[in-house]
Amino acid sequence: MFGPFAVIERIETHHNFAAIERHFGVDVVVHRKGAVRTTDATGEPALVTIPGSMQTGSYIGRGKPSVSAMDTLRARRRAPAWPERDAARARRSRHRGRDAGRGDRARLPPGSDALDEAGRAYKDIEEVMSLQRDLVEPVVRLTPLGVVKG
Repeated sequence: MFGPFAVIERIETHHNFAAIERHFGVDVVVHRKGAVRTTDATGEPALVTIPGSMQTGSYIGRGKPSVSAMDTLRARRRAPAWPERDAARARRSRHRGRDAGRGDRARLPPGSDALDEAGRAYKDIEEVMSLQRDLVEPVVRLTPLGVVKG
């Protein structure tokens, strides 16, 4: 669709894993759930993805080393409680798949869980990025052109 392309850099971001790392002079197991490591194995800043919703987009950023944060950046940004996501699902249902103000449409089969990915079911990506600016430098904002979930 877009023609030939070359991969110039590969980004692999895991946001649910455990690894043995050295922090504060001690080898420890760090379990990151909904978070990513901001540095590579040598301690250099790493490129990371900060996923948003399928509707609002995501970021690619360059992590910043942080001793106090154990080189960790929050990666996922779902709303903090399921009732908020249920409310977002109900609002989207009332709009029959249209998100007021954007004109987005969703064609959903009965029982689809795609509304879990509605923009309103997530924290605002810009706010999330601003709250962690000491841990990540935004490189590029990714804006969805279309989404197929299946």
